[in-house]
Amino acid sequence: MHDILHDPKRSGPVIEVVELARVEKNGAAISASRVRKLYSERNWSAISALVPAGTLAYLQRHAARHTETI
Repeated sequence: MHDILHDPKRSGPVIEVVELARVEKNGAAISASRVRKLYSERNWSAISALVPAGTLAYLQRHAARHTETI
């Protein structure tokens, strides 16, 4: 993606791309996939170590209203 967006030959303005390293917790990257898996298991303690308190509260409210998993 970086090569495509930064190519001066492509139509449109050049877009500067800044890549950030993933945040890690206990040696593993924090990813949406990992949080979704934990959510499907309703593993709140593991999720709480990975996401901000507001996100955890939102997920818990969502789970209380919906019985299906993401």
